Amino acid sequence: LFERAFTGFIHPSYSNLDRPTRLVLLHASEASLKRCPYCIETAARIAGLMHAEGSHDLALEMLEHYARQLLEMIPKDRYVHVDYGFLDNRPFHRLMHAYVLLLHEVGRNDDARKIAESMVALHPNDNIGFRFLIEGQNKE
Repeated sequence: LFERAFTGFIHPSYSNLDRPTRLVLLHASEASLKRCPYCIETAARIAGLMHAEGSHDLALEMLEHYARQLLEMIPKDRYVHVDYGFLDNRPFHRLMHAYVLLLHEVGRNDDARKIAESMVALHPNDNIGFRFLIEGQNKE
């Protein structure tokens, strides 16, 4: 299940691009992120490109950096609903999904499960499918 899900982390066209084109896209995205360091959609793209280049540690470092900051922003003293239906919330959900998949890929299954469970708690409707990743771990 995780292996099938992980292919969605990397934009389908990334794997079809030749390496020089991927590197140009990576460098352009990195320059963009320097200008706008809070654009989590760009951070997720960079992580996907790094993953496509085989730099799994760097991809994980990028996602972990943003995931920690984003999760720290969510109040712990009350229930918060982060609805995927609101377009502004989707980059957060996509970045966290990629983070869970990469955690699993590097063998940090307990961390992946905790994040996936916290994402389901933030949005019980779970349009992005964190619950299926949790169920997939239960079957392994």
